[in-house]
Amino acid sequence: MGESEVDDTSFSEPARPVAEGGDSVYDQFDVTLEDGDLLREVELTTNLIIAASEAEEPLSTEEIDRILGVVPHPRVGD
Repeated sequence: MGESEVDDTSFSEPARPVAEGGDSVYDQFDVTLEDGDLLREVELTTNLIIAASEAEEPLSTEEIDRILGVVPHPRVGD
């Protein structure tokens, strides 16, 4: 395999365990995550963890809101 070629075997589905007799075994933890909302939530949480670990002091509410992309709404009556 040349340097510019990609090994396609690394992208194949995970192997399923095989029971005696050659039957596939159901594994409840062998799932493919393709939930866009969940992936976005994981990304936001990761960004927050990284920012908090790099900060000298606890993050302020404003910093957390900025990291999470929260847009503040003006209060009525202010």
